[in-house]
Amino acid sequence: MIKGNDVLHPDYIHREEDQVLIDKREEDLNKKLEEIGFGNKQENDEQLVQSSVEKYYSFKIKPYWISNASFYIYSESTSDGYDVHIACEDSSSIDISSDVFYYDHDLPEILKRCITSAYPHKDDVIMVDGYEDMVEDVMMEIFLEIREYESISLSLSI
Repeated sequence: MIKGNDVLHPDYIHREEDQVLIDKREEDLNKKLEEIGFGNKQENDEQLVQSSVEKYYSFKIKPYWISNASFYIYSESTSDGYDVHIACEDSSSIDISSDVFYYDHDLPEILKRCITSAYPHKDDVIMVDGYEDMVEDVMMEIFLEIREYESISLSLSI
């Protein structure tokens, strides 16, 4: 804050005016992002994040068993008590060498690839049973990537 006989330097005035313009532009951009589901409001709500990503890619994630899903991610126990993780297109025809995982660290990338590449087709269902934290993390990662892409597109039109 300026007091007494302090004189504003011309560069200071421009920086303050520039900041006002930058703030206004960011506010306008956020409004446009919120209209398409990728603004600050949506980022702060896990359900809105998932809903926005599902709408963007035209699919649904179901956290319970559904027999006609286009992709499945779930766990099973082996006969000797180990848990294995399964990620497959057809739950009735599991390929042990490519669909079964001893560790779950590959599942987030598989889910992300499933959502953003060949899958899903319009209105597909992806069944993910028992991996709530992973789904939230993947949805947020995809959400932020979409928002970045849309921000660039929208900022060109502002």
